[in-house]
Amino acid sequence: MKNKIIAVLLVVMSHSAYSHYEVENVKTTTRIFSFDLIHKYLVGHDTNHPNTCKRANASSTLAECVMKYKVVSGGNNKEIQSGSVDLRGDGSYDDELMNAVTHYDSLKVAESHGIDLAKFVEIPREDVTSLTGGNNQYTVTTSSLGRVCDANSANCKDTIGSGYLTNTLNFNTMTELQVACEFTSKDLDIKTTLSEDNLYLYYGADDKKILPYVYSADSVSIDCVNWLSKEISKNITLGYESLSKSTSDGDTQLECKLFGDINGAGDPASSTTKMTIPGFSTKDESFKIPEAFLGFYVSSPSGTAQISTEFNCDFKLATAIK
Repeated sequence: MKNKIIAVLLVVMSHSAYSHYEVENVKTTTRIFSFDLIHKYLVGHDTNHPNTCKRANASSTLAECVMKYKVVSGGNNKEIQSGSVDLRGDGSYDDELMNAVTHYDSLKVAESHGIDLAKFVEIPREDVTSLTGGNNQYTVTTSSLGRVCDANSANCKDTIGSGYLTNTLNFNTMTELQVACEFTSKDLDIKTTLSEDNLYLYYGADDKKILPYVYSADSVSIDCVNWLSKEISKNITLGYESLSKSTSDGDTQLECKLFGDINGAGDPASSTTKMTIPGFSTKDESFKIPEAFLGFYVSSPSGTAQISTEFNCDFKLATAIK
C-alpha cells in the first residue's frame, strides 16, 4: 500500500476593500484559515485624515510613527490578530514623514523607502473552537499613531488617528471556503507472485485468474475542519480512477483488472457516504474503500518459456467531496 495525500485547497475572494486594505488570497485548509491584507489608496480619501506624525515645529523629532490594524470576529468580539507597521524604518527619513501633510502622504513616504504595508492574517486549526459564538464575520479596522517630541525629547505629544473606514469580511456567503478536507488515501498496490507449470493457463481474458481478496477491508481517512458556525454535511465519494492496468515481468505481459465480484463479473461500485462536521470544529473519520476483486491474465506470453512471474498491480483511488 502507498499513502497519498489529496489536499483540498480552496482559494477565492480578492479585491474587496476593508479599511485601507484589500483582502486577497483568502484560503482555508485543514491547518489554517488565512488571508492577506494588501494596502490600497482608496479614491476620494486622499485628504480625509491628517498625518499623525506631522512635526510641531522646525526642531521637532520623531519618536514613533505607526499604522495599526486589528481583525475582530463578530458576534463574540474575539480579537483574531492585531499589530502595527513601523513607518519609520531605520529612521533616516523622519523629516520626510514629519513633513507629510496627510495620513496617505506619510504612508507613501514609508513605501518609497521600502516599508511593506501588507499583513498576513491567520487563524490556525488549533484556534477554530475559540471562534464559538462568532457570526462568521470578521471586521478589519486601521488607525495611526505618531509621537513627536521637542528637540531635546523632554516633551512629546502622541497623536492618534482614527475614524478610518471599517468593513466586514462576511464568511457566511463564501460556501466553497467554509469546510476544508484532506484525504489520506491508500492506493491499492498488490505485489503478486505466480508460479505455475504453465503460465498459458491464464492466457487471454477468458482464462483470467481472480484473487480472493476483498479490498473493502482497507479504509481511507478524511480529516475536515469546519470554519463556519453551523454544522455542514459533505458527501464523500470513493471509487477507482481506472479499473485496468498493464504490467510485465521479464518478457511476460500481463493485464490486471478490478471486478465487482469473485467471479470476475461487473465493475466495482463506487460508494458515497455523508459526513457531518459540527460548527467551528474538526472531524477525522475513516471510510471503507469500495469492494473490488483483482483479476489478471497473460496478454503476451513469454518467448522464453517463463513459468513464474512477479508483478505489481496498483490502482489509484478516486475521491470526491461535495
